[in-house]
Amino acid sequence: MVGDSVYTENLRRVTDAYDATLTEVDSIDRERFEAMVESADMLIIALHYVSHRDSNLAVDLAKAHGLTYATFNQHAKIPFEIALRTAAQRYEAAQVNAEE
Repeated sequence: MVGDSVYTENLRRVTDAYDATLTEVDSIDRERFEAMVESADMLIIALHYVSHRDSNLAVDLAKAHGLTYATFNQHAKIPFEIALRTAAQRYEAAQVNAEE
């Protein structure tokens, strides 16, 4: 997840319910940021707690590495859960396409 460290614990409860692991990514260290994005299965971007530069970088890296991603724009857990489900569905579809 890029951004929204303020509500991480609330969001972690959502990922735990989906048996997923939530890892926060800090874009300040570009090399570490890119390495973490490369190792992710999918990327969730919290637009309201990240700069335009960093959210654009996250999207560019996701596209460059063929990662599925989704964004959300509020701190409530429902928009995050929708973004998580959206990214998961895109991820599963990409896996099916890759197998075909």
